[in-house]
Amino acid sequence: MKATVFAGSLALVALMFAGAVRAEDPLGLYVGGAIGQSDVRLDRSPTDNFFGLDSNHFGWKVLVGVRPIAPFGVEAEYTDFGHVGFNQFAASGDARERSSALYGVGYLPLGAPFFDIYGKAGVARLQTTADGAFDCFAVVCGPVDLFRFDNTDTRFAYGAGVQVRLAHLGVRGEYQRIDSPLGDPALMSLGVTFTF
Repeated sequence: MKATVFAGSLALVALMFAGAVRAEDPLGLYVGGAIGQSDVRLDRSPTDNFFGLDSNHFGWKVLVGVRPIAPFGVEAEYTDFGHVGFNQFAASGDARERSSALYGVGYLPLGAPFFDIYGKAGVARLQTTADGAFDCFAVVCGPVDLFRFDNTDTRFAYGAGVQVRLAHLGVRGEYQRIDSPLGDPALMSLGVTFTF
C-alpha cells in the first residue's frame, strides 16, 4: 500500500512538471517500461541470522518521466526485482525486493538528436521481504523457522544507460542499482519509452 501511494505521488510530481512543457515539445512527458535480469541479493537479515542469498531472476519496471531541457530530466519508477526461491543445505525459503524511486537524470550532450547516453541518481523506497526454514534440524524433520522479515527503508539509487529515439518511441538499455545494508539489488534491462 505504501509503495502504491509513493509511486502515485511521484507520478503526480512528474505530471506537474510536464504541465510546463508544450505538448508538441519532443523533450516533454514520457512513459515506459522495461524487462531484464535482476540480481536479488541479501547479505544478511536485520536479525543477523541469515546465511545469505545472491540470485539472478526476471525483473521488470514501469516509469514516467519528463525532460524539460535537453541535458536534464526527472524520472519516477516502480521496479520489481523478482521473487526468488532458494534451497541451501537443509534450508529453503524465498525472497522478494521491490522499490519506488525518484531520479534526476543527466544526459551527455553528443549532438545526435536520436541517441542519448545518460546517468541517473536519486532515492528509492526499497522493500525487502524474505523467509526461510530448516527442512531438517538436528534429528527433527519438518519445517523449522529460520528467519522471517519485512524491511522497508529509503536508500540511495543510481544507474546509467543508452537510448535510441525514433520519433515518439525510444529503446533503451540500462543498469540500475540500490545501495542497501541488506544487499544491493540491481537490474540490467531493455525497455521502451513513448514521448507525448
